[in-house]
Amino acid sequence: MRASLGRSKNATPASLFVQLGENDFSLGTSASELAFQLLALASLLKGRYQTSLVIIGSLMPRFAASKPGRWALDADSARRYRQWAAEVNETLVKESGDLPYVVIWHHNNKFPQCEAKAAQANRLFLDDGVHLTVQGTFHFYKSIRGALIGATRQQAFKVTGDL
Repeated sequence: MRASLGRSKNATPASLFVQLGENDFSLGTSASELAFQLLALASLLKGRYQTSLVIIGSLMPRFAASKPGRWALDADSARRYRQWAAEVNETLVKESGDLPYVVIWHHNNKFPQCEAKAAQANRLFLDDGVHLTVQGTFHFYKSIRGALIGATRQQAFKVTGDL
């Protein structure tokens, strides 16, 4: 990742949106370690690109697979992943409070976060419970678009207290 940052060092975007981390679960990365790595990346991006806002997308949910496959998770693995992702997201929110240029964007209003909403998840996720359908991709796009529009207002509130 750091090596590829040099290729675009002349860019000066007003905002950056970062969505990383889901595969770190299978690598054994602890929730707090990943959260701190994402916040360090936000600091690196702010310094490199002089951006005023770095938006970090909350980790997406995963569900038990309805069919076997390469990426399929069993119900217990899916539950453990969601628990880990929730811990990462909570740590990001807690630790980013003193960083006025960081906004944590929650995809919760677009994606179900629990097995109880599996019917909605079936529309948005492929049979593997991990990858998005076309409809899920559209929801993800709308969430990122909402982040870029809404987080600017959220950042203004964090800095000035006015909204």
